[in-house]
Amino acid sequence: MRRILATITLSLTILACTPSAAANATPAPTTTPTATCDRACWTAVVARQKAERAWWAEVVRQQHARAAWARLLAHLEAQRRASVYRSGQCGGSLPPCYVMRRESGGNIRAQNPRSTASGKWQFLDSTWRRIPAARGYLKARHAPEHVQDAAARWLWNGGRGCSHWSAC
Repeated sequence: MRRILATITLSLTILACTPSAAANATPAPTTTPTATCDRACWTAVVARQKAERAWWAEVVRQQHARAAWARLLAHLEAQRRASVYRSGQCGGSLPPCYVMRRESGGNIRAQNPRSTASGKWQFLDSTWRRIPAARGYLKARHAPEHVQDAAARWLWNGGRGCSHWSAC
């Protein structure tokens, strides 16, 4: 599309501004050949500008389409990751299941009414802010389950972080 517009623009400009175009043109009785060439050149310039605007509009449209495509792919990838993640995980490299059951009953949106603790593992807000995996989420209950589990895994540290939970 861009090549076609550029070719049309260039050919119109060359055709209108060549001396042969002025000689072949049949001027009106009140105009001179120079005025005809000027008018033809001006018409070619206007046509070129229209073609350039159309070309740039096409470029911008393609950029927007690419950005929308990238956003769609990112969204689909996030959905795929969320659907692959098995909900309700505990134990292994995570704290034991009894900790999760006692703290929130497995509810990833749980909020303690008497403290700032929230989420599946009941992170205090002050603790949540220190955890590298929690970047981008104000509270634990706002984060997806896989982020909460990654934060719990980091804090649990193979059992060395048991003191962070009252259920230990």
